[in-house]
Amino acid sequence: MKINRAFRFLILAAVLLGTFPRAGYSQEVKYNEYQVKAAFIYNVSSFIEWPEMSPAGGAIPKELCVLGTDPMGPNLESFRGKALRGTELTVTRIGSLKTVRDCRILYVAISEKDHLDDVIEALAGSPVLTISDIEDGARQGVMINFYLEEEMVRFEINIEAMRRAGLNASAKLLKLARIVR
Repeated sequence: MKINRAFRFLILAAVLLGTFPRAGYSQEVKYNEYQVKAAFIYNVSSFIEWPEMSPAGGAIPKELCVLGTDPMGPNLESFRGKALRGTELTVTRIGSLKTVRDCRILYVAISEKDHLDDVIEALAGSPVLTISDIEDGARQGVMINFYLEEEMVRFEINIEAMRRAGLNASAKLLKLARIVR
């Protein structure tokens, strides 16, 4: 599978930091679609600025939650326990909209495509970064959405959705994405 410049950059950063799972040391390393997406999900947090999150009497947000049937499987699990902004990454699978606000990053699986409006509504005003690969997800309110173009994994960013949640993406990330308004 071909990988665009943004993913090459993020994967290279992950490999250099020793965070990307490697199958071996062959000269040519090929990554599948979900390995690329998992690496991006892990590394994207360094390009996002969150408002201070100190819930009054509440639990500290889980770093990464997966809503729906998880196509990432072991690809995301390989990052569990790795350092992420000074804490260990947690990967939590959730089955209910009741707990989506307890997450810092929420990957919305394609199995939730018929409920995406409900997910977006449940998160209204919450500083939770939403990531998905649901077709037209960014146009529906997902902040970062993967899509395939000419067998290449690419991503788009809905800046307005990020602003409504109080999140900011770095210029480096925005430069590599297709912007959806």
